[in-house]
Amino acid sequence: MVKKIMQISIIVIAIILSLTITISLFATIILASPWLAMYTYMFFQPNPPKPEITYGEFPFELVYEIDGEIVTVNDVYVCEFDGFSMNTGRMEKYRTWKGYVKSTEQNNVVLLHDGDLKIVCYVGNPEYYMSDPEYKGDHPYKLNILKQICYSFGTSTSGVPEEIDKLMQQYKIRIVSWQFSEPIENSYK
Repeated sequence: MVKKIMQISIIVIAIILSLTITISLFATIILASPWLAMYTYMFFQPNPPKPEITYGEFPFELVYEIDGEIVTVNDVYVCEFDGFSMNTGRMEKYRTWKGYVKSTEQNNVVLLHDGDLKIVCYVGNPEYYMSDPEYKGDHPYKLNILKQICYSFGTSTSGVPEEIDKLMQQYKIRIVSWQFSEPIENSYK
């Protein structure tokens, strides 16, 4: 009799577990189906044209003053084609790029690093330098270099001009001059 009760209990538990797993799986499929459909659609879309030139080096010079000392940065901004990615907001694939300063392998020039505070100057945009047709804009660094300076405290980053001006004055930082390379002529096939 006890053996029969144990067998029935095991069967009931197995049925309950099977139903729970089936219902959970069904609910997951229902909830995830819009995203699965979007990613499936985008996965089968053709990639955008690949750049003919996938690597470029762009020399630059940035001269700034910090606390009375003149600092000259002569370096190279490196741009590399990094493949393709998908964007569910745009429902399409797009080209991805890596850009970094050659000597530091960071994507910007650090003007000041003081504890959690970091003041940086962005000197590049791979889409611009590699003439990516998806890049909408002019060379921002020719217009106003101060617009390309931003700061971060830990993980919080800001480019608010008033705050940047205040920090630039507080730390006695002044941009003296800058010179950046022109973009290459590139084709996409």
